[in-house]
Amino acid sequence: MNLQDKINQLKKLLKSLVFNKYDIDFDIIKYPNEDRNYLITIDVDPYKYFYNFIGGDDEYWNVIETIDEKISNSLKYIGIDDFEIELNFKIKNFEQFKSEIISQIKNKWKTIEKIYGKKMNGDILPPLSNIQIYQLNSKTPNVEIVFGFKPEEIFDNHNLWNIIISKLNFDDFLVSLEYNEK
Repeated sequence: MNLQDKINQLKKLLKSLVFNKYDIDFDIIKYPNEDRNYLITIDVDPYKYFYNFIGGDDEYWNVIETIDEKISNSLKYIGIDDFEIELNFKIKNFEQFKSEIISQIKNKWKTIEKIYGKKMNGDILPPLSNIQIYQLNSKTPNVEIVFGFKPEEIFDNHNLWNIIISKLNFDDFLVSLEYNEK
């Protein structure tokens, strides 16, 4: 059986045993280097995966978090080993999702500034200079949100971080606060 036939067989198997059951899109191609044979790209629906932020789906989150096990358990049926497979995650409609996150941040930023001022005895939060949002890497569906501030501004990172997590429901994301270059 040639590699393309194996890919077709693997697609059919995973579609019936794993992906269709949870309505998850995926693709399989020949891996671009010699280390592995198959590259499986899993399309992650951010509106289901990030359940704290937007009321997603707990079951969907659990499936994505354990999908490597589900795939591994299915491989024995067609004689493929784990080491032959590489998993990648791609967040569907990521640009639109990022825009919605930024919109939520902007809509709630005044509230965050007020809460910070109360907690810090009237200290003023320095202006937010930028927001960066990106997928950490293709091996995980996790997203990082980086809040950038001017380097000359001093503020209490820990308190601000806690306020951001609680007021924006960002428990699902890695949140970083950093000073940007001038």
